[in-house]
Amino acid sequence: MKSSTARKIYIILCIFLTCLASFLLLLFKSDIFFVHKKLISANDGQIADSLDGGVPPLVREIEKVITDGMTRGKIPGLSVVAVSGGETLFKAGYGYADIGIGSPATSGTLFQLGSDSKAFTALGVLKLQKDGVIDLGDSIASYIPWLKFYDGGKEADVTVGELLHHTSGIPARTIARIPESDDESGGAIESTVKTFSGSELDSPPGEKYEYATINYDILGLLIEYASGMRYEDYIQKYVLEPAGLHHTYLYQSQLKPEETAAGYKIGFFSPLYDKAPAYEGNKPAGYIVSSADDMALWLKLQLGTLPAAALSPDLINASHTPDLSVPPFGENMSYAAGWIVCDRDGTEILHSGSNPNFSSFIDFRPSEKLGVAVLCNMNSAYTADIAQSVMALLAHRAAPAGVGDFYGMVDTICVFVLFAAVCADLISFERLIRRLRSFRGDIAAKQPGERHTAKIIFFTALFLAIGAALYELPSLAFGGVTWRYLFVWYPVSGRYALISLCVLVGLTYLNVLLRPLRHRS
Repeated sequence: MKSSTARKIYIILCIFLTCLASFLLLLFKSDIFFVHKKLISANDGQIADSLDGGVPPLVREIEKVITDGMTRGKIPGLSVVAVSGGETLFKAGYGYADIGIGSPATSGTLFQLGSDSKAFTALGVLKLQKDGVIDLGDSIASYIPWLKFYDGGKEADVTVGELLHHTSGIPARTIARIPESDDESGGAIESTVKTFSGSELDSPPGEKYEYATINYDILGLLIEYASGMRYEDYIQKYVLEPAGLHHTYLYQSQLKPEETAAGYKIGFFSPLYDKAPAYEGNKPAGYIVSSADDMALWLKLQLGTLPAAALSPDLINASHTPDLSVPPFGENMSYAAGWIVCDRDGTEILHSGSNPNFSSFIDFRPSEKLGVAVLCNMNSAYTADIAQSVMALLAHRAAPAGVGDFYGMVDTICVFVLFAAVCADLISFERLIRRLRSFRGDIAAKQPGERHTAKIIFFTALFLAIGAALYELPSLAFGGVTWRYLFVWYPVSGRYALISLCVLVGLTYLNVLLRPLRHRS
């Protein structure tokens, strides 16, 4: 009787704790405890002379868009710049570059650009073509002979232009196979590209658009092979220096910690510091580092309003030319050279960037000479939302539809799964302890019968199958990705939810295994 009463009390306590935990989680989700929102303010706001006279309404609207987006997205810090013609209308840093040491984000803070790095690599490729070193119509194998791809088991001819426009047929899921590397001594790009030599294509080259980040790593290696220079040296000499971008960097070792933002991932409804792995071999596609100060110059260069730049306007214009040989994607979008070109009441050119703990978005309208860039130290959909909302204000257009933050949604699901699994773990563990205590004498002496032995074999096989399915789940559900990839990119709460579920599977297995022995003597 006492044992039964104790068990009921224990179950009631577990239910109470689950309800209490759920209540607290809802409070966190409602932003009541989101302390970072009080830190969201312009740390070094700069307003153009043309907007002088206090704080003009346009700037107030821009700041509201930024602070609202940061609050909703739990973003620790970001920098934003807006330009009109040759003038920087607005430039500021918000929140923290590093929460741990309390350093504010400013327009000079350095952020990883993610896939906005591709535009730099594209200019390098176009420069090689202009100089007559390469041709976009040539097969990539004519420059990198050992690099081979297959379509339906037959060797496929992938051109430089198809890599540039993401029509190579290389599948998007290949991002999960990019190897980690922090080696800056050279060879990381080649080593990364060699990982994909011999890969099977998803579609024939030139048939359709499919964004695959490895395309631009291959182009980075092409730059090395065709120029005889390291990728970093070539981009520095022929892109960054002519553009006047003196605070854009190609090596992590060049960065000063006090000027560089720390990276964060959402986890348990808050931004958590995250030291993501290095991917030196993925630099041409996603690991150039820059600031809002340099992004102001970069935008003016794209708009043709930076007369001091030595970089050829013809190269810039060529990088904006969309590939119309394949059907458009999304909302009438086509890929150019490191840029997406779309029709939104006129031509708008944009690109997003996402790394595990950073994100960026660059958006400009050449005909109106307007441009916006947002750099953020967390991978968040709100980075793009903020940039496009600011552009809508500048262009006097309707604001884009609100976005849902995918990683925030995943975090919410994982946290609730974690708490449910922990409660189930406690109940299962308590049940296991009771079963062990119910035995009399030596457990080893209590041999099950043939029927129970068959059950043990069956359930052992069943749980092994469950374990194997769990191991293969990312590959089956997300098209070939690994758990390592998910741990790097997805919220940290997912890892703990998975551990808790694995513990539950193990405890359930032990309970099932011991159940046939419970009352045997």
